[in-house]
Amino acid sequence: MRKLLVIISSFLIIGGSFLFLAGFAMNNFDIMVLSTDTKIERKVEIFKEVNNIKIDEDTNDIKIIKSLTDEYKVNYGESKKNKYNIYIDDNNNLIIKREKTLNFINLITQENPLIIEVPESFNKDLVIDTSTGNVEINIDNKINNFDLTFSTADVRVHNITCNDIVLNGSTGDAYISYVKVLNNTEIKLSTGEVEIINLETTSLKVDVNTNDIDLENITADTINLETSTGDIIFNNLEFKKMYIQTSTGDVEGSLNHTINNYNITSHCNTGENNLPSKLDGGIYTLNVQVSTGDIEIIFAKN
Repeated sequence: MRKLLVIISSFLIIGGSFLFLAGFAMNNFDIMVLSTDTKIERKVEIFKEVNNIKIDEDTNDIKIIKSLTDEYKVNYGESKKNKYNIYIDDNNNLIIKREKTLNFINLITQENPLIIEVPESFNKDLVIDTSTGNVEINIDNKINNFDLTFSTADVRVHNITCNDIVLNGSTGDAYISYVKVLNNTEIKLSTGEVEIINLETTSLKVDVNTNDIDLENITADTINLETSTGDIIFNNLEFKKMYIQTSTGDVEGSLNHTINNYNITSHCNTGENNLPSKLDGGIYTLNVQVSTGDIEIIFAKN
């Protein structure tokens, strides 16, 4: 009897799967037909006076761009199962909070970005906490602090000036270009590539567990670069002190001064190393430690 029930259940599962695939094929394999929440209504909220901006998103992409007026505009999409709470709190902060939803099919298929336009006058904190959704910032503003926490996302930050930047994510790539940070720039990723072009900061710290770090045209007092598995590649760096550490990966780069201008400490367990293990007498500090991988750094010629 039990064997018969197993056979009947198997046929029902196979038959149901066949009907599902047949219906799916009749709709040109459009996964949106499975969603029970397909109608999205775009809305716009406008605000005049704002201190800080705090965003708590779930899955939608976030785009923050420069406003052509003196107003803050929040352009977003809502449906029956996807709602936002957008308001000004008691401290005059703009709060944008996405209500969590269990409508999984809807979440992974619909393009429904959250777009915030900020005026030139915005100069306070920008704080973003998102789960799964890309983040793009291009505002040409001088703000106080920028703090971004994400689970799975690609991040692009372009053309801003601020006091401090903190990016903390699990999975995703980070691209930063034409940014000026008066104090500290800190990036920490579990799995993802970090690419930074044209950054001026006092302190730069990049910690990546799995993937590469690629830097070009960086000016900083102190640079700390660390990867577990990944290469570190750089070009045209100006610094007073730079510390590089990788477990498995190559270190390749070029520096603007001759080798005698650097106090060098280097070590490579397994791989080739063109640096001296110890060199004193310079004015800049360079410390490179590699477990498995090559070290190849080119210095300016006399």
